[in-house]
Amino acid sequence: MTATQALLTEIEEFSRKAGISPSTLSRKAINDGKLPGRLRRGGSVTLETAEKLREWMRENSAHSVNPHPERTRGSAA
Repeated sequence: MTATQALLTEIEEFSRKAGISPSTLSRKAINDGKLPGRLRRGGSVTLETAEKLREWMRENSAHSVNPHPERTRGSAA
């Protein structure tokens, strides 16, 4: 597994636990919601960007990002 693949896995796992999409996580962390898609297509990130993403995930525990993970787009509130 490459460092980029490992980062994408971290993003996807955090997003799943938090009840948000990877693009939402990326938009909140680095103001770039298209990053996960680019990584899936083989793109890369700088070390600085990877660290910003990881720092955001550390600072935002999964339970605090979406207090209602069972509520997803399209579900009744």
